[in-house]
Amino acid sequence: MLNLSRIYLYEMPFAAFVVAGSAAILASDGFARLLPTLAFGLCAGLASLARAGGAALVVGPTLVALVIALRSPGRGRRLLNLSLATALGLATAAIWYWPNWKPLLDYIHGATYGDQAHIFAGGSSFSWENAWIYILAIVYEGPGIPMIAVAVIAFAVALAKGARPSSARP
Repeated sequence: MLNLSRIYLYEMPFAAFVVAGSAAILASDGFARLLPTLAFGLCAGLASLARAGGAALVVGPTLVALVIALRSPGRGRRLLNLSLATALGLATAAIWYWPNWKPLLDYIHGATYGDQAHIFAGGSSFSWENAWIYILAIVYEGPGIPMIAVAVIAFAVALAKGARPSSARP
């Protein structure tokens, strides 16, 4: 991050909005507090504006907080607050997505199945070669070899401790 901080990249504000949204979820006390919940909605909308598909990163934390909220007293108020935050996030994101919906869908189709698919995915349909290209892109554009090493070590430690997938447990 320090290496890239000398130039403007949209990943930096995107990451900042995701982190700020996560902090707002924590401050919302399971969506019980309205202002932090609304701050989360705004940050989620801004993350979506900073990077197409940015909202995908807030789905997981939102679902975890929602499960906690549904197990807590005052469920109705918590769900109302989350609904208001969702509406705020969608309204925020809509300022760009609404007028640009058609070009965005054309780009997504062109880059995944259309005439540009060979540039981005190595072909216009799923294949193991395409999957390998995506994996290499994630490694090269992300933390790379250290990321793979951490994943392999974590998997080995989990196996050594006897961890099994949850579906395999009795």
